[in-house]
Amino acid sequence: MRESGTTTAEDIRITIERAHRIGNEPSKREDLSTVLADLRGHIGLLLPAAQAYADQVWRGSQEWYTLATRLHRIGNEAEESLCAGALAAHVQVRQHTVDCEWLLERFGATLAEAESAR
Repeated sequence: MRESGTTTAEDIRITIERAHRIGNEPSKREDLSTVLADLRGHIGLLLPAAQAYADQVWRGSQEWYTLATRLHRIGNEAEESLCAGALAAHVQVRQHTVDCEWLLERFGATLAEAESAR
């Protein structure tokens, strides 16, 4: 996050890289918890843009159903606390990382637009 308190696409990419590193090695629970909290924050930032896009898609279409289902799952899982088991916690961080990457890839342009407007 920048000094101004705004999160940029680059901040999100850095968190994703950190999550990949943590996920590929034995990690302390505190490290997993910290990166998970950061990923949740980024997901919360990107999810409204994704939802706004989904609201424009024709309801009932395959695209809308697939998108709405994925966004619903991402939103629900982002609210869950860190899993108790070490393997489950790693899997949870990995899933949040994939979700954050997917959101950034498809809806991160809204962050770039906000950055350029400043």
